[in-house]
Amino acid sequence: MTRAGVGEWTREGAYEVVPGIHRLPLPMRGDSLRAVNVYAIQDGAGVALVDAGWAIPEARQVLEKSLNSIGHTCADVTRVIVTHAHVDHYTLGVWLRAEHGTPVLVGRGERDSLEWLAGAGPRHRHQCELLRRAGAPHLTEHHRRRLEQSADAVARLGAATVAEVAAELPWTRHRRAFAELDDFNSTLAVFETSAHLAYLVAEGALLADEEQVPKYRVG
Repeated sequence: MTRAGVGEWTREGAYEVVPGIHRLPLPMRGDSLRAVNVYAIQDGAGVALVDAGWAIPEARQVLEKSLNSIGHTCADVTRVIVTHAHVDHYTLGVWLRAEHGTPVLVGRGERDSLEWLAGAGPRHRHQCELLRRAGAPHLTEHHRRRLEQSADAVARLGAATVAEVAAELPWTRHRRAFAELDDFNSTLAVFETSAHLAYLVAEGALLADEEQVPKYRVG
């Protein structure tokens, strides 16, 4: 099985989905997924983007190059429509807005996440309540338990990467070991662990170093 983050789909370029819509894979730094898909929709003389990519130099360069290949530049982007406020979907849109005045459209449901990213307001103040109201209180409990397990794993290991922490945790309803997971599910496990560790860092419970593949330790 080909790993989710490796293969032809991650190669830079502009791939036509249907006439007038192209898929632009943009690189991600230090992430097992390796790329994120941005969609360019021809919009009259310009082009609209669905998501924008991660605001890192290599992603900006690939975005410009890929747009050039379909007859556009970053200055031609008429708007960025953000599906959700993760760094790999949102932050290059902020750069486009600063550089070219490009409007960035984000759904109202992302307001809490954006305020958190900006350092304003409580972190994720409504999200647990939204999960309960949506009929998924078990997800709130799952993530509470995972935060505790992740912090305990870092404390045991002393200093650990995301993958090393993931390897310490039980996975799936059958509590399988990380080494037993297939490539796809091991990738998902690393993503989930990465999100929990980032949350613990934001809460001040853990520290992360500045390396490309960071190690986490108790704060």
